[in-house]
Amino acid sequence: MIVVQPQPQPAQGVPVPSAGYGSLAPGSPADPSGGFPDVVQLARSGKKIKAIKLYRQYTNVGLKEAKDFVDSL
Repeated sequence: MIVVQPQPQPAQGVPVPSAGYGSLAPGSPADPSGGFPDVVQLARSGKKIKAIKLYRQYTNVGLKEAKDFVDSL
């Protein structure tokens, strides 16, 4: 007997990583934060490590991807 387990679905309101950084959140593509205003605020106030950690919590991306995103703000 083969048991098929359902694929986990992302939680409502949680951004899902995709090919482009601008499409990570349901916000406007012209929004430089990608829908993460608290990450932008941390990055712009010089707290890049905290911004990277927070972005990784939101998106489950790797360290390099999170650092690249924060550096692009």
